[in-house]
Amino acid sequence: MFSSTVSPTESNVAWSPSAELLDLARQKGVGVLRELCDDFGADTSARLEALCQALTRGNLTLARNEAHAIKGSAFQMGALGLARWCRCMEQSADAGEMDATALWFEKAQLEFARVVHEMTTADWKKLTQRKRE
Repeated sequence: MFSSTVSPTESNVAWSPSAELLDLARQKGVGVLRELCDDFGADTSARLEALCQALTRGNLTLARNEAHAIKGSAFQMGALGLARWCRCMEQSADAGEMDATALWFEKAQLEFARVVHEMTTADWKKLTQRKRE
């Protein structure tokens, strides 16, 4: 099982858009990336709320499904720490561990706040001028 003291991120960066997202922004303009970030934020916020309600009702199946959905979109958007916390939630929910799932949920909420902060304060020009990875 995972230790709650281990950070799922290798760096202090909560969000780093993939090369594919950066290429899209270069081709279509940074407005596309901003819109994707806004959509990701709104969708993830709603899913975290649904996940919270599922945990409150003791529904680990629904909690696991929401964590899985967030994990996929977080990974695609470059929020790898959030994706990893969601993987932890999935695994603990699969194991029937309510307390552990709730712990990972709290960590995911905090990581999501960091992601949103980084997305909303991003230097878009600098991001799109970055060397292709």
